[in-house]
Amino acid sequence: MKIFFFLLVDVDDIKAAATKMEVKAMPTFVLMKGGDVMEKLVGANPDAIKRWIDGFVQTLHSHNNHALH
Repeated sequence: MKIFFFLLVDVDDIKAAATKMEVKAMPTFVLMKGGDVMEKLVGANPDAIKRWIDGFVQTLHSHNNHALH
């Protein structure tokens, strides 16, 4: 079973998070695994965000299919 967390961080209130994650612009989306940054997407382009999430989901499906074989 995979567990996902979606967090919204106000970097104006928690500046240490912005520094640690190297946030230079908002919004910034960060995909992490085991505490490591896997991918980062900067910007509010809805199409780009959708493609990014779709790619992530496709990767999960691919890993799950390989695990079953």
